[in-house]
Amino acid sequence: MENSFLPNGYEQPKSGGGFTSLETGSNKLRIVSDALLMWLEWRDGKPTRHPYKGADSKPAKGSGLKDSVKHAWGMIVYNYKTKQIEVLELDKQGAISQLVALVQNPAWGHPKGYNIDIKKSGSGMDTEYMLSPEPPSEPSNEVIEAFTETPCDLSQLLVEGGNVFLSSATPQAGNSANPNTQPATTNAKVVTPENWVAGDAVPAGYSVNADTGALEKKKLPF
Repeated sequence: MENSFLPNGYEQPKSGGGFTSLETGSNKLRIVSDALLMWLEWRDGKPTRHPYKGADSKPAKGSGLKDSVKHAWGMIVYNYKTKQIEVLELDKQGAISQLVALVQNPAWGHPKGYNIDIKKSGSGMDTEYMLSPEPPSEPSNEVIEAFTETPCDLSQLLVEGGNVFLSSATPQAGNSANPNTQPATTNAKVVTPENWVAGDAVPAGYSVNADTGALEKKKLPF
C-alpha cells in the first residue's frame, strides 16, 4: 500500500553468525572447518568450554543439580535453512559417534566434502539425532561466499568473553583491543580480508596474486 512505513515485500536481512539451533526435523548443514574438541561444562547455569586433551583432562563436575560436563565438538557450518555461517556445538554423544563413523569411512572422509542432514526427533531426554550424508560434492557458490565474507576464529570458544565471528571493522585510534577476546593460542593480530597487509597470514578462502601482490578470493578446498 502507498505511504506505508515499509515497502511491500520487505525482508529483514539476517545477521551473520550465531550458534546453530537444531530444529525438529531436517537440518541441512555443510561443515566448513575442522572440529574443535572440548569439554563443555555447565555450572550455575553458565557454560564454560575447556580444551580437550584426552579423557584425563575432563574437568570436575560442579555440585549443583543441573551442573554437568560433556565432551563436545565445535564446528563452523553453513546452515542452508538460515543461509548463513554459524557455530555448531555438538554435545550429543550419539550424534558425535555417527559423525566419527563418517569421517573414518574412506567413502566419506572429511565432512567438508559433502552436506549432512541432521534429523532431530523427540524432545527432552528422549531427543534423538540421525545423521545422513549426501553424495560428495563441491561446495556451492552460496557456501563459498558466506564463508569468505564471515571471518571466524573457532578458538574463541575457549576464551572467556570471546567472539568466534571476527569484526571486519578496523579499530579506531585510541581504542585498544580487549585481551579477553584474543585467540586462545596467541595474542597476535587477527587477520581478516579487510585488514590484511603483505606479510600477514593469508585468510581462509583467499590467495595472493603472484603478479600484483594483492589479496584475492579463491575457490576454497573444502
